[in-house]
Amino acid sequence: MSRQGLKDFVHAVEHSAALRREFHQLDSMHALLAMAHKFGFSVSETDLKDDETCAQIETWFARSWIS
Repeated sequence: MSRQGLKDFVHAVEHSAALRREFHQLDSMHALLAMAHKFGFSVSETDLKDDETCAQIETWFARSWIS
């Protein structure tokens, strides 16, 4: 399981009308994970939770004066 697997899954959904239609039918995180696995993406519940934290940290560093 990796953040890259989640990024790959999101990219696939963004670029496939069929996947987007299926995605819009989802009603839970478990359904989302099942869909990702159905199409061969390695995504876990932890990946979904950690991604938001990682994005916040990346945004903070981008805005920070720390190089």
